[in-house]
Formats: sequence, C-alpha cells, structure tokens
Amino acid sequence: MANISIRVPDEIKKQAADVFSDLGMDMSTAINMFLRQSIRLNGLPFRPSNDPFYSDSNVEALQQSVQQLKNGKTVMKTMEELEKMENE
Repeated sequence: MANISIRVPDEIKKQAADVFSDLGMDMSTAINMFLRQSIRLNGLPFRPSNDPFYSDSNVEALQQSVQQLKNGKTVMKTMEELEKMENE
C-alpha cells in the first residue's frame, strides 16, 4: 500500500467527509473508488466543467439557432455534428 498526501481547504475536507460518511464510507475509501473508476474509464469519471449546456460553443450555437428562427430559416444538425459541438 502507498500513502498519498493531498492539500485541500479545511471546509472542503469537512463537507466531503460528511458526504462520504452519509454514504457509509471514509475519505480513503472514496478516494480509492475515484482512482479505480478513473483507471477503469481511462479518464475522469465525471465531466470536469459546469453544466455543458452553458459552454461557449453551445451558447453560440443556441444564439445562431435563435437568429435563424427569427430569419425564418431552420437548420437541421446530425447527431455527429451535435456530439462534435459538445466536445468543443
């Protein structure tokens, strides 16, 4: 077994410990779960951003859509185009 030392603000540690305690686990177990899930997914087990709906690319696309509707033009997008926008 290896030890990992991390620094976090006291309040974050307390809030996280409370959440994990409510779930029946301690901080070490929760961090181990996070690390194992990251390995299994070969990446982060969550999207590291705020709500993707408000991403710059999505807001721009929504503004363009609103303008097109105002101009009486409707544009259809394929699923591939929508997924590409999500990853931008």
